[in-house]
Amino acid sequence: MTKQKQRKLRIVAQGLLVGLLFAASASAQTVSGSITGIVKDSSGAVVPGVRVMVTDKTTNVSVNTQTNEAGAYQTPFLNSSTYRVTFSKEGFKTEVEDDILVTLNQAVRVDATLTVGNTTQEVQVTAEAPLINHDSGVIGASVSNADLVKYPENIGSHG
Repeated sequence: MTKQKQRKLRIVAQGLLVGLLFAASASAQTVSGSITGIVKDSSGAVVPGVRVMVTDKTTNVSVNTQTNEAGAYQTPFLNSSTYRVTFSKEGFKTEVEDDILVTLNQAVRVDATLTVGNTTQEVQVTAEAPLINHDSGVIGASVSNADLVKYPENIGSHG
């Protein structure tokens, strides 16, 4: 075998080795845990559209998702850590599940039951300029030239 062929073979082998190392590294990084569950109300009915916030308590990084029409949610690709899961929806009290431990390759189930909470009503008031000026006794009006001709000349004089 010539030196040139040996060099080409060595380059190909090194490329394959680097590719294998990269693939092994990438697959090791994708190993993760998840949190899944179903959200229901106090009557046992599933609640769609619930905002689910999963917060890593170590890094304070949050992942947000929402329950589907079956009340189910899933937050995949979580690092091994301790999490806080917060469930919120208008018309319900916020539910918090704390200290949820997730390890690699583990699917942790966290179901929640929401109770009806106090609903808040927002009223927006828009101020408009008053029609009457209460700060001054002056009365003013616009009068056209045609209106002035109709009035007697001594208007405003006290005889």
